[in-house]
Amino acid sequence: MPLRNQDHMNNKLQAWCDAHHTKGRTQVSPVLETPVILSSVLDAKFWITLGAIVIMLWTLCERFPNAVKGTDEVRAVSHTTCPKDECAQVRQDLEGLKKKLKDSETWLEEYIRKYEAGEKTLEEITRAYGSRGKELEECEQKLTFTKNALAEWKQKLEASDKALAEQIELVEKVDKAEVRENQPFNARSP
Repeated sequence: MPLRNQDHMNNKLQAWCDAHHTKGRTQVSPVLETPVILSSVLDAKFWITLGAIVIMLWTLCERFPNAVKGTDEVRAVSHTTCPKDECAQVRQDLEGLKKKLKDSETWLEEYIRKYEAGEKTLEEITRAYGSRGKELEECEQKLTFTKNALAEWKQKLEASDKALAEQIELVEKVDKAEVRENQPFNARSP
């Protein structure tokens, strides 16, 4: 409770005591006495702090019972919780893990070397394919030129065939005319 209210309550209490003073003895009503005590002596913050401290100490004692024991008892408890056999097993497992880690590092280094070698091989293949690609382009150009030349020769051959057929037809006509001329007059067709 604030100090101003506390002074006000003290003044009221003093006035009541003065009004009801009998036989040199002050009689205080329990109804008025309780707020004064709570406001001055038994502050709420004090009780909250005290309760929190008690709860913390109780929790610590419950969670860590070995903390209040002697050093020998703590050693005995720690020794019983970690026997020598289990500690040796833990050390052995740790050594195994270290060995596995070292093997993994070695494998990783080999994998990196293989990866770098693969990259070099890929670069070589790319370069070789680039040169082969140029050769392929040249072959395609030559093939196109050959196809064009073949088409021209085909056209020339067709023209020659046509001219030859015309000449054969002309020769056949001449042969027929000569045969008619050589036949006797009576044998000729009308």
